[in-house]
Amino acid sequence: MPHLTPEALKIISFKLTIQSPAGYKEYRAHIAGFSNRITSILVPQQFNDFANKNFGTDNSKTAARIVIRTKDPGNPQLTEYLKKNNLTTDEDKTRFSKYRKIVSIVVNISWATGAAMLLFALLVFTLFIQLTIAGARQEISLLITLGTSPKQLQKFLLKRFFPINIIITIVVLALLSVAQYFLKNYLQTQNIYIMPYISWVTAVAAFVILMVLWLVNYTTIKKYISLTR
Repeated sequence: MPHLTPEALKIISFKLTIQSPAGYKEYRAHIAGFSNRITSILVPQQFNDFANKNFGTDNSKTAARIVIRTKDPGNPQLTEYLKKNNLTTDEDKTRFSKYRKIVSIVVNISWATGAAMLLFALLVFTLFIQLTIAGARQEISLLITLGTSPKQLQKFLLKRFFPINIIITIVVLALLSVAQYFLKNYLQTQNIYIMPYISWVTAVAAFVILMVLWLVNYTTIKKYISLTR
C-alpha cells in the first residue's frame, strides 16, 4: 500500500491500550502533529498526569529527557551548561559553539588592535591639526593684531575642523548598521544568530570618541592661538 501522508494520519483515529494492575484500558486517540526534532511520542500534560495517577507504578519523577528552546544553539554558554550538568545533546545542533569561541578570541584581538589604531589615528590627527595651524601662524597672528578676538578665532577654527568628524562618525555608524543587518540575515541561514542592529555600547563608544576628538581639536587650537599672541 502507498505511504500515508501526515495529513491523512491526523484524520485517522486509533485505539490506545494501556495495561494496568486492574487490567487493560482502551481509549480513542489521534495524532495531532509531527516533529523532526524530537524522536519520541509526546502526549498532552493532562493525559500524562491522569495516566501516571491511575496506571503508574513508579513514583519517581526524575526526567529522562528535557527539551530546551533557544534562538542560538551555538552559544558557548549553552555548551558549557550542558557539560557542567552532565547533559548530552545532538552535537550537530551545537557544532557552531566551537567556532563562536574562536570568533570571540579573534574579536578580543581585534578590539585590542582597534584600540591601538584609534590611539595612533588620534595622534596623526593631532599632528595634522598642529601642522595646519602652524602653517597659518602668520595669518592667525595678523588677525589677532588687527583685533580679532582669540575666542572668535578659536570658534571659527573649531567649526572648520570638527564638523567633519561628526559626519564621518554618523556615516560609519550607518554603514555598520546596514552591514550588521544583512549579515544577521545571512548568518541566520547558517544557524548563527547575532543582533540585527548595532549595540548601544557601539553608539556610546562613538560618542566618547567624538568627545575625545573635540578635546584634541580644542586644546590644540587654543595652544597655537596662545603661542601666536
